Amino acid sequence: MLESRNLVVVGPVPVASPVRGLRVFRERVRAAKRDGVPPPDGSPDADLEIFRSHIRAASGAGVHALLTPVATREYGEDAHGNLLRLGEFAAALEAEAFVARGVPDLHRAAAEGRVALIPCFQGMQMVEADLGLIPGYRAAGISVMTLTHPWKTSFGDGVFERSDRGLTARGQMAVEALNAAGVVLDLSLVGRHTSLQAMEASVHPVIFSRSNAAAIHDHPANLMDEQLRWCVRVGGVVGVSAFPDIVSGSTPPTLDQVFDHVDYLAETMGVDHVALGLDFDDAPRRRFPTDPVPEPPYRYPQGLEGFGDLPRFRDGLLGRGYSDTD
Repeated sequence: MLESRNLVVVGPVPVASPVRGLRVFRERVRAAKRDGVPPPDGSPDADLEIFRSHIRAASGAGVHALLTPVATREYGEDAHGNLLRLGEFAAALEAEAFVARGVPDLHRAAAEGRVALIPCFQGMQMVEADLGLIPGYRAAGISVMTLTHPWKTSFGDGVFERSDRGLTARGQMAVEALNAAGVVLDLSLVGRHTSLQAMEASVHPVIFSRSNAAAIHDHPANLMDEQLRWCVRVGGVVGVSAFPDIVSGSTPPTLDQVFDHVDYLAETMGVDHVALGLDFDDAPRRRFPTDPVPEPPYRYPQGLEGFGDLPRFRDGLLGRGYSDTD
């Protein structure tokens, strides 16, 4: 069996896009109309081919597992449908991918040359009315949940809110419920005060699946040093993001600017607490005109625009002085 250090896990990634429901498809149709290009094909067969292309690109780049968003702002029925659809797609590509239920499945994926899919919810709106649903979602394969959107929920504030009021009483209950069910708590795009209180409340390690260092680029989605120190204290990890607007203020960012975030996180937290978030995704992210993100298409860093660039990313890390073990 491979040691954990030899596994390559990346996420969140656009393999999720075909299974994120009607909302994303409608947003893409509106974007195509605005840009004067043909609308996307929304058929199941077309979605499956998109899914297959992402799986093969990840596998070809040496990736063993993908953190796969199943729902973003969807509520119960739509979230259920997306989860079922992910299962159907995985079954159709059984020789290449499968849904992971735990860490042993990640090792199995590496040994078998397949890609393990780690389903996650970005936001917990599907359980806002009933936290008792969390164990059922865990049993259905959801391994990771983000506490809030970038916007306010009943659990706390998101990073795009003007307020930063911290974890609510219901948010405290949500953290406890996630811990009890064995669901990993993701705090990316969660308000800074809320994230600190959530880490203090959690008895298990947390992740920031797609965040960078505010000291390198001061964006609301990036993490202050206090958040980084708390993440280390609870045994968590930060997934370095390649999303252009949180890498730098330049368009497109450079690969060196991504490495600047890696270096700062590694120096501040220790290399064992730095992960690959990357966050390759072409879905629209702006909900309100004040949100500090652009409309797609996004211009990812030159040299880190997709899975095919991962070997270059690895070479760049070696060039920065990181070892194979790092």
